[in-house]
Amino acid sequence: AAADRPADQQRFLLFEAATRALLACAQQRPMVLLLEDIQWAGSASLRLLEHFATEVTDAPVLIIATVRDEARERGHNVEHARATLRRHERCRHITLGGLSRGEVAELLAPTLGRPAPSDLISELYARTEGVPFFVGEAIRLLTERGDLAHPERIPRHGVTLPSRAVDLIRRALAGLAPDVTDLLGAGSVLGRDFTHTQVAAVADMPRDSALEQLDVATRAGIVEEHEEGVARYRFTHALFQEALYEDLPAATRARLHRRAAVRLEQMYPDALDPVISELAHHHHRSVAVGDPERAFEVAQQAAHNAVELFAFEQAARHYEQAVDALGHCERVEPLTRMETLLSLGEAHRLSGDRPRRVEAFT
Repeated sequence: AAADRPADQQRFLLFEAATRALLACAQQRPMVLLLEDIQWAGSASLRLLEHFATEVTDAPVLIIATVRDEARERGHNVEHARATLRRHERCRHITLGGLSRGEVAELLAPTLGRPAPSDLISELYARTEGVPFFVGEAIRLLTERGDLAHPERIPRHGVTLPSRAVDLIRRALAGLAPDVTDLLGAGSVLGRDFTHTQVAAVADMPRDSALEQLDVATRAGIVEEHEEGVARYRFTHALFQEALYEDLPAATRARLHRRAAVRLEQMYPDALDPVISELAHHHHRSVAVGDPERAFEVAQQAAHNAVELFAFEQAARHYEQAVDALGHCERVEPLTRMETLLSLGEAHRLSGDRPRRVEAFT
């Protein structure tokens, strides 16, 4: 029986089952599988993608995976996956270039209500290098300043963009009222997507007031209403969430994570499994102001659940959270610490990460 096999073999069988399900669908009609922003995917999901790429080469399946081109730390999971995928004969790496000068002009014309001056098009194209997000933000900033009322008067170098995207994002956020920024900061702790009720609770703000602030943020283009439900919101770009989160003072960030953890515990008092990984994340981030023993307990449970699902990389991350939580506890039994480190090393072994396995066991 599959349950009697080693855990790594069980995960392989799971990958095989998922592949067979995909191939069965493709036999009925050709299939396109689109995976957006795989730089956010976990290691286990990327391993499954690599498995798909190996097994479906002769099937009528087209897999398209998009990834943001940005600097990453050495050994990032998505870079390992990209290197593996490139070794496949039928894998193609396509670099998406920026917009052309003519396409920038097409984007600018509807805002002006007429064709844009040639000098402005050239300046906008030169400053943004045709990156669609930069172009859209630059046009929005020019509109907010009132410069587009007289586009012919915009001087050379009048389109000023910071060298880094996050700087541009922060400029868009700078004009928001403090209450709006505080609410969005709480939203950044919850992730790219959140509900009105969640963010109000984490921000410790009355729900009617939170709704007003969300209306302001929506009009500013920072968030948008999610199409999947009422009173659900989403940051319009991941960089908005990242910039808001990075700007939070450490103490504020920890307190917000603590509130998020408390809310999850209140919402799922008898059935934490569906949110155990998210709960472990919030307890881990709030350990400085929270309950280290509870953080350890939740991380252990999240790791156990991940092992059951053959998500060994995720299990290792949760065991690392558990080890870190022990460092904040007043008294720790040596046996507890040893058992946790052994579990961490075993999770690294199952995920194939030998250097970190050796480090944990050592």
